[in-house]
This record gives sequence, C-alpha cells and structure tokens, in this order.
Amino acid sequence: LFSFLTAKAESVNFGGNEKMNGYKLSDYKDFEKKWKLVTTRYRKDTGELRFTYANLLAWKTLISGKTDYPDGAVFAKIGIITEEDEMFPSSSIPSGAKRYQLMVRNKKKHKDDDGWGYALFDQKGVTFNEDPKVKVASCVACHKVAASRGFVFF
Repeated sequence: LFSFLTAKAESVNFGGNEKMNGYKLSDYKDFEKKWKLVTTRYRKDTGELRFTYANLLAWKTLISGKTDYPDGAVFAKIGIITEEDEMFPSSSIPSGAKRYQLMVRNKKKHKDDDGWGYALFDQKGVTFNEDPKVKVASCVACHKVAASRGFVFF
C-alpha cells in the first residue's frame, strides 16, 4: 500500500530531454543564421516576441503562394519574453528568457496532426517539464485556425 501511495504522489518529470516528438533542436543548429526570416510577431497574451524562420523547402512553398508544404519543410521559431522598458514605457525590451519551437512537415509520421510535427525546447535546447502530448495537442489545435494556409500562420 505504501509503495502505491508513494508512486501515485510522485509527479512525472518531462523536462530535460533532448528530443520531443522525435526531433532535437541540435539537429537544426544555427537555423536563425542559415534560414530565411519569415516574420516577427508579438504575442500579447504571453509577452513574447517571436522570430520565425523557414528552411529552403518551407520558404520556396511559402513564397510560391502554395499551401501544400512538402515533407521536409521546417519552420523554427525563437521566442523571447519581453518586459516594459523603464526608460520608454510604451516600449518593450527583451528580458532574456528564450524558447525554441519546431514545426516539421512529415505527412506520414504526423498524419494525425495534420501532417506537422511540433517540438518545443528551452534556451538550453531541452524540453520543458510539461507533458509533450499535451503541448503537441495544443499546437495542433491552435494551427487548425490556419488550415486554409497549410496550417501556417503567415
């Protein structure tokens, strides 16, 4: 009985893994230097400034106006938390906290997720202590809004 109660009381730690959903951030090292910057957006709900980049396959599809991204198309995002600038209150400045997000096209592997695989990492390139299945489901649900654009927001 004691071991049952102890096991039930312990929480699962999902953080610190190099892989999420089959992807490692290190496999896309320096994407921000090698890929095309697609957009910069500010999320009011999280106070996060996001820079989104596209690899060559994603970029070619995007600029062609097509929405059927081929397998191997990848978007990567850097999220930087901001705070109010004390010297200029109508402005926000980076506060240093970062996260990275990947959106990888593989129609067969991610057929249940509209053909896209999602992965999120902290500034060290490892997963957050959040259930990856819940995080992926959240990404899929949010990107459904952009179904007419191939599940891509821009």
